Amino acid sequence: KDLDAMIDKGIKGLVDLKGGKGGWGWWHDNDINPFITSYVTEYLLRAQKLGHTVPQSVFDDIRGWAERRISESNITKEERIAVIYILTTLGSEKGKTQITDFEGLTPDVHALAVLANIANGNRDRRTNGVEALLRQGESGGDTIRWRAGRGDFFGSEDASTALVLRALVAARELETAEKVAQHFSQNRSERFWSNTFATAQVLEALTALAKATSLDTKAVSYRVLLNGKEITKGAINDPLDSVDVALNPKDLSQESTISVKLDSAGPLYSTVLVDEYRTDRNLKAANKGLEVFREYRGDFVPGGTVEILITVSGSAQDNAYLVIEDHLPAGLIPINTRLESERESENRYGDYYQSGLDFKDDGAVFGYQWWRGETLTARYKARVVSRGEFTAPPAVASLMYKPQISGRSSIHTIRVSDRDAGVIKMSDPAQERPAGSQVPTAKSETPIQPIYYWIFAGLAVLAIAFVLYEKFWKKVNEQ
Repeated sequence: KDLDAMIDKGIKGLVDLKGGKGGWGWWHDNDINPFITSYVTEYLLRAQKLGHTVPQSVFDDIRGWAERRISESNITKEERIAVIYILTTLGSEKGKTQITDFEGLTPDVHALAVLANIANGNRDRRTNGVEALLRQGESGGDTIRWRAGRGDFFGSEDASTALVLRALVAARELETAEKVAQHFSQNRSERFWSNTFATAQVLEALTALAKATSLDTKAVSYRVLLNGKEITKGAINDPLDSVDVALNPKDLSQESTISVKLDSAGPLYSTVLVDEYRTDRNLKAANKGLEVFREYRGDFVPGGTVEILITVSGSAQDNAYLVIEDHLPAGLIPINTRLESERESENRYGDYYQSGLDFKDDGAVFGYQWWRGETLTARYKARVVSRGEFTAPPAVASLMYKPQISGRSSIHTIRVSDRDAGVIKMSDPAQERPAGSQVPTAKSETPIQPIYYWIFAGLAVLAIAFVLYEKFWKKVNEQ
């Protein structure tokens, strides 16, 4: 793939998501989150240094917001550290300050404070926060790790440990840093660490460590074997180098094994990337911690309107950051009720109010930042535009920062016609429901409802109380 084009597309997406604000939230229309903004700012600066174009107005907006925010009285200690880190990376004079209060900080925020202090010239481990940070570490044999941070800062053990590793490399605590790096080599059960944010921090930290220790690195010789047969070999001299080995899919089967053998001492990391285009229209629904069910309501006739309901249930999670994504079959287009021409009197998209909603060309994406495992149903509408038989990919739900917890619905085949229209096939018969059956409703003990619901409820209670009060005094007066 064209990596430069992917980066440029990512930059454009981030700039569009920022809009006219001075930073980013979890969703584009959420309030600015200083921690997210520090994360995005750092990597936009990195992209700019690599030669990619980032509008200067973006950095000016961020700097302006951060310089105002640092002076506001309602800023928390954690937010203040994130803002100082932003200002430090942008070279603002208001960021040239020392952070001295580390009490009660989670390791991830504490590590940001150390990085900011070192960038501002304090290399004394007793006062820049390094010693206090090391005391929070948990040793396990030849490795060290740090506990997860706050959920709304995308906290995970991997993210905390990676940010600490970055701070230790910046502080030239390389002996301890090597032990931290061992934690990552021994504790990766997936093709990533915890989530995208944690993975980015781990790669950043390991790259920084490799650069800091590259003078002592020797060449590593390797061989790649497919089903026990050598297909390539070579040596890597620079720790920042990588080698791509392409495999012919015709040589692979379900029983194939791929192995990397070292012919010399030294660490070597390998990753298998699989590009797949799935065409199986009989793919079953899947439950990897989340059950997903999709239902269509309405008439599949040209010009008609169909409502799509996606019900998700799963085990309780705090700050789960649930994301639901649905793609329509080719004969339908989503109705974007945010457009003036499509606005409805009731702008409601389910029985559990989302933190964010984006309409795509062929569907919609829902985000639920505070979902705690309750059964919920996301809803949106689509207009029928073309006759024919079409296939809808499965609706997919996952926890954004724990992507291994996910689920998908059945695949639907629909017919758009003036007669005999509707869903004609589901890839997973187990998800079929009798006609007229109801989609499960939310089972939240404390469902999130709009404030006017409570206002109406309060007015109703007052009205009942007034009627009872009138009846009571009427009886008293009659006596």
